[in-house]
Amino acid sequence: MSKPYPSKPIYSVHEFLQLLTPEKMMGARAVMTNWIFRGQTKTRCEWPLCPKAGRSDGFGDGLRRSQGWRDGSRTTRSNGKETKVVFPNQFPPHDIWVFHEWCNRAVAYSRELPDNEWERLAVAQHHGLATRLLDWSYSPLVALFFAVESDYHNHGAVYAYLPPLSSGVKIDVHRFWSFSPQGIDVTTADPPVDSAMITEPVLYKPRPMDRRMLQQQAVFTYHPQPLIPLVSTEEKGSGYIRGHDEMRRFGTDLMEFVVESTMKNHIRSELEMLGVSRESLFPDLEGLSAQLNHTYWSGPLQMSSHLPGTGGFDNLHSAMPAPPAIHPPPP
Repeated sequence: MSKPYPSKPIYSVHEFLQLLTPEKMMGARAVMTNWIFRGQTKTRCEWPLCPKAGRSDGFGDGLRRSQGWRDGSRTTRSNGKETKVVFPNQFPPHDIWVFHEWCNRAVAYSRELPDNEWERLAVAQHHGLATRLLDWSYSPLVALFFAVESDYHNHGAVYAYLPPLSSGVKIDVHRFWSFSPQGIDVTTADPPVDSAMITEPVLYKPRPMDRRMLQQQAVFTYHPQPLIPLVSTEEKGSGYIRGHDEMRRFGTDLMEFVVESTMKNHIRSELEMLGVSRESLFPDLEGLSAQLNHTYWSGPLQMSSHLPGTGGFDNLHSAMPAPPAIHPPPP
């Protein structure tokens, strides 16, 4: 698999932020403003950028036959003549059927489910259902935290993606935004989550329905073909270059920043100094417990041969690193 351009190694938070600000003497204006970010404890070579509904640990096998709706049919016989009647879009794809089943059952557990179908999909994703949504954040530091928080045996990665400004759609709370060369058409009704109008991955910005989503600056991409990983424009070979300043600045719409396994604990310590921690991103008792488990872990020291000026060891927090753990693929 070819890599998005560029693919850069990062060894500190400072270096990571510098890579996101290639233009000097511009202050905050140089920081990427239209990009979204995703952190993974493994690179996309092992965890492709596709939603859980399309992965083998989700409903990937059930979607091999069809990722879209299938027509139904019925044959009738009258006066010795057979007539076939076709019912368009009678059978939903497997993951959409499961989502509808989730909606039917979820009312037994919560009477506060949103009426909007897209928001219900976000709630289902938030509570672990395999959906066509892929988690991102508007914050590069939040994404970096998720890339380094665990799995000290494998390299992590942050992906920066520039959602399209044209030739696509954007779902934004209770508005459906349709982009065209003539302008933006805004209607009051969202398309259904299985709408044929959505043919490419699109941006979905939900309302922050709990403090986790708010703290993590959560945003999603919706994938109408969940088996197909998200790739850059160059990798698709479409030759289509969007008229966007950020596209011209960076020369691509998908970038990869790799964190070597030996640097994860060091970068996590730097992020904690900046206030980005498990407790701040998960502002509840679960987040507090996870943060204290990490901070006061008394296991063996973690070596870091790439950290300059430390004699091969991380700083203060390396005396109490998180235990190595192999986590399941991220949502």
